[in-house]
Amino acid sequence: MIWIGRMLRRIDDFLLDMLFQPVADAVSAWVSCFGIAAFIYTGFALEHTAFYVYSSDWVDIALTAGWVPLVTYLAYDLDRKPVRDVLSWERFTRFPLRMILLFFLAPISFAYALAPNEDLFTRIENIGWIAILPAEYFMACRKQPPKPKRMTVPARAVMQSV
Repeated sequence: MIWIGRMLRRIDDFLLDMLFQPVADAVSAWVSCFGIAAFIYTGFALEHTAFYVYSSDWVDIALTAGWVPLVTYLAYDLDRKPVRDVLSWERFTRFPLRMILLFFLAPISFAYALAPNEDLFTRIENIGWIAILPAEYFMACRKQPPKPKRMTVPARAVMQSV
C-alpha cells in the first residue's frame, strides 16, 4: 500500500516540476502562479453561480458562494506574501485534493462534458470542474522572487569619483 502513495507523489511531483512550474516561471513577468490560480477560481465561481441560478439549486449556490471566495482569497493572500527560497507549503497540504481531482473528479467531469445527451449547462459545469485541477497545481507552484533592480549611475558621477 505504501508503494501506491509513493507512485502518486511521483506523479504529482512530475506534473508540478515538469509541467506547471515551467509555465508559472514563463509567465512570472506578467502574473504570479497564485494570480493564475485566483483567476481560474474566480471564473469557476462566476460560472458555477450562473449555472446554479439557472437550475435554481440554492444549496449549491450557497456552498459555491462560500468556499470559492475563500480559496480565491487564499491565492491572493499567498501572492502578497514575501518570496522565500523554499517550496510552497501548498505543495504539501493540498496534495490529497489534487489527487482526488486528478484521478476521480477530472476524468468523470471530462466524460460528462463529452456525453452526447447532456445539455449545455451541464457541459459547462463539468468543464469548470476540469479547470480547477490546473488551479490547484498553480497554487502548489513556487513563486519566483522579484529580479534585482539594476542601479544606473550617471556618467558624471563616475567621472567625479575618479
